Amino acid sequence: MANPIAKIKSKLSMTPEKRKIFFNSNWQLMDKFLRLGINLIVSIWIARYLGPEQFGQYNFAISFVTIIAAVVPLGLANIIVKELVEHPDNKNEILGTVSTLRMVSGLIAFAITVALAFAIPGQDAMVRWSIIIIAANMLFQPLDVISQWFDSTVEAKYAVYAKGIAFLMTSVMKVLLIVFHSSLIWFAASYALELILGYLFLLFTQMKRVSLTKWSFNWKLGKRLTNSSWPLIVAGISTIIYLKIDQVMLSYMINDTAVGIYAVAARLSEVWYVIPTVVAASYFPSMIKNKKLGPAVYHAELQKLYNLLFWFALAICIAVTLMAKPVISILYGKAYLESISILVIHVWACLFIFMRAALNKWIISEGLYRFELISQVMGALTKIIINLILIPLFGGMGAAVGTVFAFIVSSYAFTFMFKETRVSGVMMSKTLISPITALISRLKAGKAKLSTNQE
Repeated sequence: MANPIAKIKSKLSMTPEKRKIFFNSNWQLMDKFLRLGINLIVSIWIARYLGPEQFGQYNFAISFVTIIAAVVPLGLANIIVKELVEHPDNKNEILGTVSTLRMVSGLIAFAITVALAFAIPGQDAMVRWSIIIIAANMLFQPLDVISQWFDSTVEAKYAVYAKGIAFLMTSVMKVLLIVFHSSLIWFAASYALELILGYLFLLFTQMKRVSLTKWSFNWKLGKRLTNSSWPLIVAGISTIIYLKIDQVMLSYMINDTAVGIYAVAARLSEVWYVIPTVVAASYFPSMIKNKKLGPAVYHAELQKLYNLLFWFALAICIAVTLMAKPVISILYGKAYLESISILVIHVWACLFIFMRAALNKWIISEGLYRFELISQVMGALTKIIINLILIPLFGGMGAAVGTVFAFIVSSYAFTFMFKETRVSGVMMSKTLISPITALISRLKAGKAKLSTNQE
């Protein structure tokens, strides 16, 4: 009889490459969850300290910069990793070319942000300078290519170390700013400093392995990369627009207080978005393998993934809806009570965001990359149109409705517009009605059992 312990060891044993991938993923996951927890606690404290109006100005400045900054990476993050994996000997040329391209895009984006900061009407000097200070991180984004190099060598822990230290330092800084009753502009500085320090720590701690003096620019490589990345640039900007445009539009169409109240609800809703990303990423390798086993197995397993993510999301939506009032009342205080109704609407976008994580992996598995661009643009346009109609009527609640509809369009409805994606749309439809079908099955089973007992 085989030793059961030996069997377990055999199943848990990994090749050196798989072990490296496993620990690399764990570093990234630990970083995400640590940041989520600490950031949520610190943001609650900041919201209570600043109050709805100034917290709204703070989030407006971040959202305003984030939308413009979306163009700086040039959609090259995944492409760089692919290039570095396929051509490791050209590391210095790839890193030098991409960092130069991002330096140019960063300078242009920063100049546009500064110009707009002084051109936009109705904002006081502190908000304008907060925008400019936060935008300064664009000038350091070219250094983020080092993170992508570590991704390509499956050594994410070095980037996690550097950025994690910067995050912890600036989190302490934010707490001290509250203790010493600092003004809004200092919180903007701490936000920018976290990103800047992360890039600089990464550079200085890895100077022996990454030498800037050896980097070079290749015009042909730069042209090839930018030609292949433009759909990803548009998709990235569209994604940022329908995640952040609410707060910019609320500031102009209502006021900064409305932004602060909305930001609290959005943060408590968006904190769950990491779950589908992690689950879908863990399922992705088996999805690729299942594809080789034929359509029946492939589609059956994909349907299970949609179902799993949907039921996760449904449980979260119900729990948040029921707990919204006590959570916001206790954590944020009376000043943010209007966030409750916004959160109760906003959180239901999770149903489609969770399924979107599976859809993204399916799109990659099928090589249907253009639909990533199409869906994100459709989502952004839906969000803007609905916001223009509903924000003047309902304020933050209108923006929350816009969020839900934008994700319905970009994650579900668009799939029925194209023959290639319709199969996933049908699967998601089955998932969406699964609570009803489950209830009917239960009722039928109960009825059959009752009939049997009566006989």
